[in-house]
Amino acid sequence: MVLGIAGGNGLEHIDKNKYQKVYGIDINTEYLKAVEERYSDISEILECIQVNLIDETSKLPNAELLVANLLIEYIGYDGFQKTVEHVCPQICFMYYSDKYR
Repeated sequence: MVLGIAGGNGLEHIDKNKYQKVYGIDINTEYLKAVEERYSDISEILECIQVNLIDETSKLPNAELLVANLLIEYIGYDGFQKTVEHVCPQICFMYYSDKYR
């Protein structure tokens, strides 16, 4: 699961023979449409879901891997913690910038 998928950076590295499902999550439906078009070669495993991570985490499915780069600045620590608790990943990879503190 990629939170805040925006333009889909990194999806070009997805091996559709290795993964059964990849969730792309974003609040912006236009970003999600662009990702679906840009990465149509993995359309059989890519599922884009429009979710406001601040108050709609119940819409998220569970996932084994969670990628959240440059996201905490937008949803805050509480929103991120709530998201992680709901998704229950085995692995969580994140990068954040503290310039917004």
